[in-house]
Amino acid sequence: MKIKQDFVTNSSSTSFIIKCVSDAEGEKELTDNFNTFWKGYVESRAWDDGFQALAELTIDMVKQTGKRQFTIHDYLSFFGGRTENMPGYVKELFFDENSEARKALKEIGIEIVSVETKDLSI
Repeated sequence: MKIKQDFVTNSSSTSFIIKCVSDAEGEKELTDNFNTFWKGYVESRAWDDGFQALAELTIDMVKQTGKRQFTIHDYLSFFGGRTENMPGYVKELFFDENSEARKALKEIGIEIVSVETKDLSI
């Protein structure tokens, strides 16, 4: 039996830790740029009304760690811990380095360097 003394949940959930480089001038600009990009990307794909889009980034999730270097913590915590449980667009954006989403993101000055998952249900 596992006994947890800190964060406890009865559902399987995962968040991402994303390291990226960007020309953004600080956390707010990176947050705004990413959210604008993602909204436009979703709209350009004309996904149906039942589509569950990524939650918007909030500034408290973004930390500038160096010149042009940012880390995004605790993003997207509502999908199961395994990548096969994640929607295709999540895999495309975060795990497929050659995807159209990654290329489009890079065109606006945000390049994902690495993605780690953090399983919150353990």
